[in-house]
Amino acid sequence: MPTDDQPPSADILFDDFDCGLLHTAENGQIERVNLTFCHWIGYSREELLGRQIQTLMNPEGRTFYQAYWVPLMRIQGAVTDVKFDLVHHNGQAVPMMLDAIQCEQATGIFHEMALFRAEERHRYERNLLNARMLAERHLAKHLKVQRAQDIAQGKLRITYAAAEDRALFAEQMIGIVSHDLRNPLSAITMAADLLGRRELDD
Repeated sequence: MPTDDQPPSADILFDDFDCGLLHTAENGQIERVNLTFCHWIGYSREELLGRQIQTLMNPEGRTFYQAYWVPLMRIQGAVTDVKFDLVHHNGQAVPMMLDAIQCEQATGIFHEMALFRAEERHRYERNLLNARMLAERHLAKHLKVQRAQDIAQGKLRITYAAAEDRALFAEQMIGIVSHDLRNPLSAITMAADLLGRRELDD
């Protein structure tokens, strides 16, 4: 049993995984299986080890296994999103989705499989789609807000540039007016000063 400071072992992670995990020999004989898969189909691990996975399939699944799965694994080394029914220990059909890859080891060729109950896979895909749609809505909202901010900042830059232009124009006008008035005002001031220095007759 792992303590608080020790990570769980690989076997515990393997057994508690959310999907069914199997390792089989090339002929389909089950070499390793996790407890999740055992619970799904009602067999103990001891009952499954050494058994061929195709014996857990219904007739259509066995036909698919022989006619398509085995050739695909030999040609491609993998199969994905395969849907078929396994047969529960009580005889009921258990719809499954399966992904598998082929691994070559020194002791031979093995297939590593991940199985999902079809309704859970569909629920997962629906949840994934809903999460994606929610993320897209949030992104669209964020982009809309960002666009509004960009427009507001653009208007602010235009207003600021116009204000700068007006301030520069006012400064230039004051300079021109000051220059144009300086000479007449100087002459008027000088004349007034001269008039103030002598007595004026009637």
